[in-house]
Amino acid sequence: MKRKGFGLALMAGVMISLGACANSDGAGSGTGTSEDAIDIVWYPNESGQDMMTSRDEIGALIEDATGREVNHQLTTDYSIAIETLVNDNAEIAFMGAQGYVEANERNDSIQPLVVPTGPSGTLDDAVYYSWLAVNVDDQDTYKDGDDFSLDSIADKKMSFVSNSSTSGFKVPASGILSHFVDEELEETDLMEGGPLFSQVLFGNSHQGSAVNLLNGSADVAAFCDTCVENYVELVEARPINQVLFIKSKKMQQSRLIL
Repeated sequence: MKRKGFGLALMAGVMISLGACANSDGAGSGTGTSEDAIDIVWYPNESGQDMMTSRDEIGALIEDATGREVNHQLTTDYSIAIETLVNDNAEIAFMGAQGYVEANERNDSIQPLVVPTGPSGTLDDAVYYSWLAVNVDDQDTYKDGDDFSLDSIADKKMSFVSNSSTSGFKVPASGILSHFVDEELEETDLMEGGPLFSQVLFGNSHQGSAVNLLNGSADVAAFCDTCVENYVELVEARPINQVLFIKSKKMQQSRLIL
């Protein structure tokens, strides 16, 4: 049976994970180091200059709670952040569920410390949305009749965030595999061109995946709504499983399949 549209929501997987205490070697972008310093490693999504205030606020809270200096380690790749935590070169990381699972499997001292809540202050509404986006000028090619269809993404150039990203790979990959169940695909088949997509790109951040779409490198891009909200302006919204419009503040208009 052909399914229309695409929509996935899940409990907020982003968490602050606490690794084993280790002596800092001064790597990263901190202003100073000491044996008692706490190192926080950040994913590429949170490593940009525009996120510095948020990083500093979290660092200040940790400094107030522990009385110890905090150093920030910025990264350009998910695997670097995970490796840094696993190898005890940082004590704390702000990561999604998939990254935590990968890190914990390799170092069981890494445990969740806190998770974000929703507007109610509970986990009941702690959700975000994993999107598949296409350019607005190409939207009709992704429809079957009046509705969007996942069938249309076959043989397209696809951009994910990282295979360690929850909302930028794990969640959309699960939905795609469920839709194309008759193809008997494995998750690894979505990581390369051939089995389903003509080409597969990884943006290494949610913003990078969106850029792959907007500059024409990809036909379809997966990314998370909360990770790009600083860069887009909501134009129009409709109920889930229909369509959400966004317009980039810096680039062009795109349409998101939900």
